[in-house]
Amino acid sequence: MGLGELNMKEKRWLGTQKKEYEIHCFYCGGFHITGNCPQIVKAMNGWKYDRSCPETGHIKIVPNTVWMGVEMVMLKKYELTEQHPDTGLWRIKALRDFGNVAKGDIGGWIEGEKNLSHEGDAWVYGKAEVFGDARVSGDARVSGDAWVYGDAWVSGDAEVGGDARVSGDARVFGDARVSRAKHTSNVWTMTLGKHTITVDGDYLNIGCESHTIKQWLKNFRKIGEMEGYSPEEIERYGDAITMINKWLVERGLAV
Repeated sequence: MGLGELNMKEKRWLGTQKKEYEIHCFYCGGFHITGNCPQIVKAMNGWKYDRSCPETGHIKIVPNTVWMGVEMVMLKKYELTEQHPDTGLWRIKALRDFGNVAKGDIGGWIEGEKNLSHEGDAWVYGKAEVFGDARVSGDARVSGDAWVYGDAWVSGDAEVGGDARVSGDARVFGDARVSRAKHTSNVWTMTLGKHTITVDGDYLNIGCESHTIKQWLKNFRKIGEMEGYSPEEIERYGDAITMINKWLVERGLAV
């Protein structure tokens, strides 16, 4: 039985969960609500079925929530296919549509399912690699020749691409976008309204523009005008770029 055969009350409840589920009877494993299980009706022999009891055959929802007669099982969004002969990493393949990924799409390489969440629209593309205890979740994207490894996390709407290397205890989150440098600690970002500024080594990534800090200091007004920024926004972003440059110079991280 699929979701289309549920009654309206069940559909409304599932609709609030914002996730994709299969329905399983916790008593017999069949595709129906446990309260409607014919085996339970037969076993109870006319006695009233107690829906408040969390014992086997009565109530269960996975994960960690109890609800009447339903065991919820998250549908996997990808599977592991071929194993790389040199790295031992596994190529991933989409099992259903999500985000901008279609069922059957071939993705990048991961060490195991611990590296890429089955929830959200997170995905690893192309030749990108995620391994070790690294984790990609939310709607994050890892692409290009990027590596994410160690204990690094990439989450939210973050993007890691190009030749970026994210490792150690680095955290890339929010709207951060890195594509060039090696990051072993939290990626520094600043949001001033229109676009997020991400410090990416000697580069600053703002929206879809990526330039060295020196190039930004020289051309931020011209770039801002081309991107449709107001004069006030241009000056505000210019002040932020100047401040970031000063902060990096004081710490010997920029010249």
